Amino acid sequence: MDRDYGNVVNRALDLEAAEGGNRVVRQQHYDEAIDALVQGVIADYPGLAKARAIITGELDDIAGLSEPGIQPVLDKVRYDLLGAVEEALGPTRAQTAMRTRLIGLGAIAAILALLGSAVALRQYNAIAISAPLDTRPGIEQRAAALAKVIRYDDWDPGTGGLRRLVVKLALWPFEPTENEIQGAREFAGAVLNAATDLQAAGQACRVPPLTGTADEAQIALLSKVVSSIRAKNTSWSNPPAATVLNAIRTNFPC
Repeated sequence: MDRDYGNVVNRALDLEAAEGGNRVVRQQHYDEAIDALVQGVIADYPGLAKARAIITGELDDIAGLSEPGIQPVLDKVRYDLLGAVEEALGPTRAQTAMRTRLIGLGAIAAILALLGSAVALRQYNAIAISAPLDTRPGIEQRAAALAKVIRYDDWDPGTGGLRRLVVKLALWPFEPTENEIQGAREFAGAVLNAATDLQAAGQACRVPPLTGTADEAQIALLSKVVSSIRAKNTSWSNPPAATVLNAIRTNFPC
């Protein structure tokens, strides 16, 4: 195994220790490390199932050789790497396989994990929404929050009974906070309204109509725009909001 998981873990630890404005910079460094490792994996294993299996297996090996105190950080890295692989390799997120795996992780965690570790992981995984929406950091923060909300909703089985309880417990450290949900809602509303306006102006096509609740077509639109905004090679315009408009035009051309 020659992939640099050490760099990703170190960036994650740097992010955990960051405070204030320094957290934005360290979040960017962490995202770049995640992206670099994911690109290396999918270059060798372009299939979603195989790429996920490779990352899971290699992180399991690392976890087996690591101190217990590093486990929350490894869980964070695992979650973000698998999410990035799913975004990179297409819209299919292998929900059934992921949910089955999470049930197993939840059962193990119920026996082995301490509540303090879950709380620490939840705090560590939090996305700060601190900058105004019309700034680049504000857009990046809300786009990350929206990606987290969409991913969490995709993993949540949405059924009743014991199975839902176990999965909800396993997902709790990654559940979006109220602040993250509010940031995601702000960005989603801005994107959907902007897409509607661009279509009316003839600058975008096949934009789904606005409805009272987000449907599958709107979620697909938001996912595409978020992926474009968060891509490593995104070229930012001035004002930053123009970058969002360009992402809509690119993904929904006429």
